[in-house]
Amino acid sequence: MMHAVDLHVHTTASDGTLRPCEIAKLAREKKLFGIAVTDHDSVDGVPEAISAGLEYSVRVIAGVELSATDEARDIHILGYGMDLSCEPFRMKLSSLRCERDERIKKMVELAQRRGMPILFDDVLRESSGGAVGRPHLARAMVKRQIVSSVHEAFTLHLRRGATCFVERPQLTVKEAVRWIHDAGGVAVLAHPALIGDDAAIEAYLRFDMDGIEVDHPDNDVKQRAAYREMARRLNLFTTAGSDFHGAASGHRGDLGSQVMNYEDLPAVLRI
Repeated sequence: MMHAVDLHVHTTASDGTLRPCEIAKLAREKKLFGIAVTDHDSVDGVPEAISAGLEYSVRVIAGVELSATDEARDIHILGYGMDLSCEPFRMKLSSLRCERDERIKKMVELAQRRGMPILFDDVLRESSGGAVGRPHLARAMVKRQIVSSVHEAFTLHLRRGATCFVERPQLTVKEAVRWIHDAGGVAVLAHPALIGDDAAIEAYLRFDMDGIEVDHPDNDVKQRAAYREMARRLNLFTTAGSDFHGAASGHRGDLGSQVMNYEDLPAVLRI
């Protein structure tokens, strides 16, 4: 019997639209054995998810998705099984959150200079107290009727090279992996198809990564086969995750759409 787990899930602790307790409840409704809560640069939603998981009989794995940068290329690193009481790790995440706030404030200022009626408080309302990011700014732009959709907000204003884009703080891939390892976790390269360069993907995997996310909505069949072979050659484990952000988020991955067997996880994550 397969114990299905979805290892890439976001909550209101970053740019998801459902609270951690709501995610656990939904996972139970979808008959998932477990989930990993992997919010952007934050583990704040994990304790609530674990508590709700106990109520709904859903195994919850502590996770995070760190946003690294390599020569203007965004590289996301999933971390699993970190010690949430590790103070240096929590301080580093807190620093990232402050840098996120400053980045979005600068993007709001750029929007204001272009005559857009938007405030940083609008973004904070969309974040529900979680770590702020571009999706929150995009939703605020929709609410203010500056754009008609989140997709339009990114296309016109928030993607790299657009009118309001500001580069993210510089966290290298090697640093992100080291942060996760120092906190006792394992590091996995997220949605590799979005990198779009197999040679670069393999180079990042050689930065002491432990695994690669093979089953993800943005990886097609051919790419998944290539990533599995890459993992085999480099002796890495593979993972599956929907990258769920909530039905109203604009992301296409539905909770439980990409799963793997809990028993196939590394022993360190079978807690």
